[in-house]
Amino acid sequence: EDIEKFIESMKDYEKLIKALSHHQQSFRKSAVEELGDLGDKRAVEHLIKIWNGYSQIRESVAEALGKIGDERAVEPLINAYKTRQTPLRESIVVALGEIGGEQAITFLTELLNSRSWEFNYYLNSYEYELDLIVWALQELGGKRVIESFIRLLESKSSVVTVGTNPSTFFVSSSNYSLNSDEAIIQIELHQRIILTLGEFRDKRAVRPLIIKLRDRHRIIRNSAIKALGWIGDESAIDPMIQLWKDQRKTSLLKIDENLIVVALGEIGGEDALRILSI
Repeated sequence: EDIEKFIESMKDYEKLIKALSHHQQSFRKSAVEELGDLGDKRAVEHLIKIWNGYSQIRESVAEALGKIGDERAVEPLINAYKTRQTPLRESIVVALGEIGGEQAITFLTELLNSRSWEFNYYLNSYEYELDLIVWALQELGGKRVIESFIRLLESKSSVVTVGTNPSTFFVSSSNYSLNSDEAIIQIELHQRIILTLGEFRDKRAVRPLIIKLRDRHRIIRNSAIKALGWIGDESAIDPMIQLWKDQRKTSLLKIDENLIVVALGEIGGEDALRILSI
């Protein structure tokens, strides 16, 4: 039996629902995909129902629920996230980002802030999954998401007085050690968060990003410079000028001066223009 001909004959909602119980998996999967494209919210309860019955097509079900965008699917998707199947977790994250709602935002926010990333057993796949979580929250946007990103950055930094002594060129960055896979995950996650905050261009992120100019890790410092340039708030000018000056006093910082120049150019202002003219 030809799948394409079968699905073509099942274009209306009732026939597609009936096809969900077809004896061949490939036909069930095609019906799920068509229901997702159809976007009829009546299909949600049927898709949730077959979730437990046919584990082989759960990724397709998650994708369909995301396309339909009904919040009734959020709780079942969250409950299913515990699976060890990385592709399925990724599909769930994308679906939650498409559906949205307070429950989805709360779950994704808690997931992003969870220490479980530091002890993830799936180190070969964490990077893409983290990207998807950040993407999902970025898609949902809003005040709460931005505040969550800011809290995550602030939880890893404590401020010290910055002076001319090389030992005070940095703020302390707790839980960072490049000798461990867990810390590398955290550093790369924070880089993604920093750049995402820059893309949001929300001035509430300026203060924690200024603190990150003094992070112990070069990749974080350079990312903070880029993000502050994108946001364009003049309160970042003096800290970046000081960073530019400190860069010339010590080799410890290893800042890409071109990044500072570009960021100051994006921000503008008399002080920035003065430095750029040197």
